Amino acid sequence: MTRAERQAVYERFTVGLQAYVASLPERLHVHFERSRTDLRLNIPAPSTGHRTLSIEAAPGDIDFELGEVWGEFDEPDDLSTRTLLAWCDAVRDGRVREVRFADTGAVCQIARLSSHGLDGFSRASSPGPRGRRRAPYRVSRLVPYEAAP
Repeated sequence: MTRAERQAVYERFTVGLQAYVASLPERLHVHFERSRTDLRLNIPAPSTGHRTLSIEAAPGDIDFELGEVWGEFDEPDDLSTRTLLAWCDAVRDGRVREVRFADTGAVCQIARLSSHGLDGFSRASSPGPRGRRRAPYRVSRLVPYEAAP
């Protein structure tokens, strides 16, 4: 991917992320900084039913974190940025479930993606011990931002 293509993907992602921030309830403490070369978004968890959402991006690199689950795109493209924006919408709307495995402590999050041209489920996991995970486990629903105190 050329430098101009990376910049174009970054600009489209930035516009989408700004629209997401504008859609959030005003009572949330949202920290959003943007420059031509990078951006940072941090939404602290407003209650124990929420997780902190953090995104740092620059042309050609996006890092994200939702609670204990994190990931990165070293060469983000339009599909990966649309997927991340759809995850943000799912977090906002309460369409994320979190599974915590008692035997390993690993965390897995499953989101119902239904925006930005996507329709399906997506899974993200925290780094942790590999191998087959067995019960017991606990499933919890992350609370929508609308229900924030």
